[in-house]
This record gives sequence, C-alpha cells and structure tokens, in this order.
Amino acid sequence: MFHFPENEVNVSPYILTDNKSSRWWQEKSSVHVGAWHGEEKEQLSEEKQQLQGVSDRCDRGVRVLGENVVEDAVQKDIQEQKALEEKRQVEQMPKGSIHERLAWGARKSEMENQQRKKNKTKNRGMER
Repeated sequence: MFHFPENEVNVSPYILTDNKSSRWWQEKSSVHVGAWHGEEKEQLSEEKQQLQGVSDRCDRGVRVLGENVVEDAVQKDIQEQKALEEKRQVEQMPKGSIHERLAWGARKSEMENQQRKKNKTKNRGMER
C-alpha cells in the first residue's frame, strides 16, 4: 500500500497483514459476485427464452394472416389507444387555476348532457 523508506521495517508487517486481509476480502467478494453474475445470467437467459417465444408467435401470426392484415390491426389498436388516452385526459380535472377547473367542469357537464340526450333518443326508438 504505502511505502515509507525510513519506517520500512516498522510498517511492513502492517502492509503484509493488510494485503492478506484484502486478498481474503477479494476472494470472498469474488465468490459472491460470481454467484450473483450466475443468477443474473440465468435470469437473462430465461427472459431471452420468453421473448424468443413471443417473437416466434408473432412471426407465425404475420405469416398466417399476412403483413397487411397485421399492420392494419396494429394501426387500429394504436388509434384506439390514443382515443382512450385523450378520453382519460379530458375526464381528469386540470391542476391549474380555478378558472381552468370551472371551464373543465362546464365542458364535462355539457358532454354528459349530450350523452344523456343520445341515450334518451336511442331508448325512445327501442320502445316503439
């Protein structure tokens, strides 16, 4: 570790014991690190196998259905998810000023009233 020429005789036993203890800790930590890396590799291997299985099923689906059908289905799903996200954002009250909250409340109330009117006319048509 440290080398002091004038105190070389006095310091050397401490250096030797420190080296022995550091080697012991290095060996002990390498065993634990090795075990940890083994567990990590095993977990990564399992994840890789799962992902490979999903990839194989996706490839099979594309092969059976055709690229155009799959692409159309994916685009439709993306649009549906965007619509759901927009709906969630509209339904969530803004955290801004009181004026924004009041405007949001008015819009939400108007949307609910429109939905009730649609349901009333729909139900009247079913009664006849």
